[in-house]
Amino acid sequence: MALPPGPWATLGNFLIDRFPAVSAATWQARMQQGELVDEQGVAVTPQQPYRPGIRLYYYRSIPEEPRVPFDEVVLYTVSDSKVRRLFVMYLVYCRPAQPI
Repeated sequence: MALPPGPWATLGNFLIDRFPAVSAATWQARMQQGELVDEQGVAVTPQQPYRPGIRLYYYRSIPEEPRVPFDEVVLYTVSDSKVRRLFVMYLVYCRPAQPI
């Protein structure tokens, strides 16, 4: 996301204000785990000064996702190592195994 103009002093203040459903402790933990990075792929901290216009990228793993109730086919894969972590995007076509 590109950070909008605003009154926030730090990235932590911005995230807590803009995403009130997520607790400050959760944002702190996510940043400590390196799940939020800047345009250069460098992990950000809650105390980092807020700068409008910079881009933040948020990567988080989902511990357990429900299984889709039908088979999928991978149509296309892209790898982008611009950031530190390897980001893989899959274009997936899903169709029900049986009519719903």
